[in-house]
Amino acid sequence: MASLPPEIDFERDRRADPARMNAAMRYLFDNLQSLKALQTVVDGFVAQGIVAIAETLPAKLDQWFTTNLGVGVRDALFTEAQRRDGVVLYSDFFFTSQGIDVRLWPGVVFDGVTPIASALQRVEDYASSIGANLVLPSGVGMLEEMIVKRVGVRWIGQGRDKTILMHYPGPAHHLVGPPDPTTSVSHIGFEKICFDGNRNQIIGDGVSALHLERDGDPGNSFPAVDLIVRDCEIRNWSGNGFGLVSTGYRNVEVSGTYIHDGGGAVSLRHCLYVRRCKLAIVKHNHMFPLGAAGGIKVQGVEERAIIEGNFVTGGGIGIALQDGYDDRIIGNSIVLASSYAIKISVEEESQTKFVVVDANTMSDCTTGIWASNANGLIVGDTNIRDCRIGMRLRACRARISNTRMEVTSASSGDVTFLLFPSGGTTDQQITFSDLEIRNSRSSRDGVTIAVNAGTLDDADRIRFDGIDVYGQFAATWINLYPPSERPSEGSFTPSLVGGDVAGAATYSVRSGRYQLVGNRASIELSLTWSGHSGSGGCRVTGLPLYASVVIAAYPVAIYWRDFSVAAGAQLMAYVDGGEASIRLRLVAASGKPTDLALPASGSLFLSGSYLIHGGAQPAQQAVVTLSPDEVSGPIIELAATPPDGFAWVSVHEGDSDHLITSDAAGVHHIYARVPS
Repeated sequence: MASLPPEIDFERDRRADPARMNAAMRYLFDNLQSLKALQTVVDGFVAQGIVAIAETLPAKLDQWFTTNLGVGVRDALFTEAQRRDGVVLYSDFFFTSQGIDVRLWPGVVFDGVTPIASALQRVEDYASSIGANLVLPSGVGMLEEMIVKRVGVRWIGQGRDKTILMHYPGPAHHLVGPPDPTTSVSHIGFEKICFDGNRNQIIGDGVSALHLERDGDPGNSFPAVDLIVRDCEIRNWSGNGFGLVSTGYRNVEVSGTYIHDGGGAVSLRHCLYVRRCKLAIVKHNHMFPLGAAGGIKVQGVEERAIIEGNFVTGGGIGIALQDGYDDRIIGNSIVLASSYAIKISVEEESQTKFVVVDANTMSDCTTGIWASNANGLIVGDTNIRDCRIGMRLRACRARISNTRMEVTSASSGDVTFLLFPSGGTTDQQITFSDLEIRNSRSSRDGVTIAVNAGTLDDADRIRFDGIDVYGQFAATWINLYPPSERPSEGSFTPSLVGGDVAGAATYSVRSGRYQLVGNRASIELSLTWSGHSGSGGCRVTGLPLYASVVIAAYPVAIYWRDFSVAAGAQLMAYVDGGEASIRLRLVAASGKPTDLALPASGSLFLSGSYLIHGGAQPAQQAVVTLSPDEVSGPIIELAATPPDGFAWVSVHEGDSDHLITSDAAGVHHIYARVPS
């Protein structure tokens, strides 16, 4: 570092007398005067530099403004007034990267008064031509006509509570739709926007907020691709329209969106309707249908529909799935549906296949789950509370597990947890496991676990593998397998007939009662008669349900009076397997049982129980082992009608009391004698 001149170097010479100070000031003054003399020279150099910069800067700026950063800086320098007046035009690059602020276009104002549809349409058309999105401001934009949606344009608002597109007062129209029902509009979306139907100030009905439906059946080709609706709200729409309807898109996503029925005289058809798409994701939405309107309807999705985490309150049907294939209904909450919380059915296909219904909650609905013509239905981890019908299942092949059904409120009325309606029962194959059924009401009246209103005739079709029941239930609490014309309990009219001649009797007492619990019928009957005209072995006919053939004979307790039997003999009675009658036989001290000859008069009191026809799985094949010399023909088969006193059972070599007969065709029939 250079040393200071002695005149001003006070570090070396610390004297501060007047002479020393005057010398220092003189030194500084002289040097400043010298610098002032150089000012003219410096000014000249500065002027020359400015001229040089002025000559080269425009070219350099033009070159820089062609870069991405330069474009953004240049556009940002212009004022909003200049943009509105058309003094400045944005570059296409800026719009495609940043989106178009719709306020830049003349006539687009969100003041809640000015109709802006025609101006907004011009922005939409331009955005589609360059592949840009639209940025909508806070405020209320009034749409006096439908905006024709163009390809590749997403609308992005400032929040569903801030950016509002409202139907202008006047004739009803959709807010947004395609150019025509046959044109595909791909790569479109709506985010953070409220679509207000302004129901009280429009004339007409049958319109939707977002009406992206196409004519015909586009499901085979899915010409339109990508529709996204996120964090939006659709409100004040009614009159037999939809909040949002889409058809024929390859991929559809609706998430985080609120849709409200407007509450008019005629409700919406559905808040949300997605039809004939390839992949549909409907997640975390809130639906508020009214009247008979549906909350969410998804139909005919080819690849997969995922309906997850939605909340539906009110309306007729909470979630409707039609013509589905490999779909998922997971983690939804449905309350106050006047028809069905979840409905799975068909309309255009023969079956809905491979549907998973898991971790859903339903309460205060008329029916929890209604499934029809569903093949491969899986229901699990589901809670159904205070629904008049828990599950209504018809023509389903299903597995239902880890499901809880409960009734707590008397206002629910009569409750049936499981209902199998008439029709389609030949395809019914359902397994229930880990099922919890709970009546938390103080009364058991009107609370039934299971009812078959159809004609299920094969117990193999309905299986229960673990069911926990809590609380009180109606006297007839399970009614699964009787024919449709038979109630689960009641009266029947028995008759005493002869084996040779049926005949008729004069009865003074003739009554019967039965009750069916599960697949077992219990009976009690009384007969007092005189003057019988029949003959032969004694039978009681007219039982209300046919006995299963799994067991050949079901013993019945008997008490008789006013007729006699042979000395030393005992009277026995049993229900014939496969019949709806009771046979009475005498067992002597020795020898085989014989039929009781029909008494001319007397009294009988019989009681017992038996498995009903279809109440247990019948034998599908016979296990037969015979010595070669016992039969000469190669064919052994089950006969339709065994001889009197015999029934088809498995027979092994060495068994006694069996019968082998041959018919004219050389078919051998093997029977075992009915136990006496």
